[in-house]
Amino acid sequence: MSNSGSYPRPDALYHNISRDAIDLAKVESDGFKRRQLIATSLVFSALCLEVFINQEYASHPKIQGILEDNDHMPMETKWIILPLLLGSSETFDRSTHPFQTFKEILRTRNLRLVHFKPKREIHRTDKRHKQKYWSDLVNNIKLAEKYWQCIGDMINELNRLTCGRTDIPNFLQGSKYISTVRKEIKLKWNIEQKRSG
Repeated sequence: MSNSGSYPRPDALYHNISRDAIDLAKVESDGFKRRQLIATSLVFSALCLEVFINQEYASHPKIQGILEDNDHMPMETKWIILPLLLGSSETFDRSTHPFQTFKEILRTRNLRLVHFKPKREIHRTDKRHKQKYWSDLVNNIKLAEKYWQCIGDMINELNRLTCGRTDIPNFLQGSKYISTVRKEIKLKWNIEQKRSG
């Protein structure tokens, strides 16, 4: 029985949506449309990272059942334990970039954009209050760029931590595709397993 086939790659689509939204926001003169584009980029950067890590679990036969058995595992945990599950002796440093930025992306998406809480978003004039006002958040193109850049940084760091056992997708170099053939990934995994003995 063959394990090959074409599989959807929404992470590639989401990565390109995020980048395209940033590019359009840079030239958009209408303030509301600019905020729409920046909010789109912020959300789709988080979605890209979530889909990518789920794809990685699914592409490794020995661990793919972990997410099926625990479909409510926090996204941070998925990224932290994957290198360990693939045999690495180290994982992400939670106190530095890119993981700190990744955690910021999750907080922004979850607490400020998707599960919006009006009481937390009051405009404060107190200079000790560190959180930017919501309208300023969705007008921050530099933040959108930082989050989009973190996608590549997280994926590349995961690849380094796993000694190349995880994918560095072509969408990081600008390729646009919405599906891939997984046979190559499984073949690569099988060859690595035979070599490691």
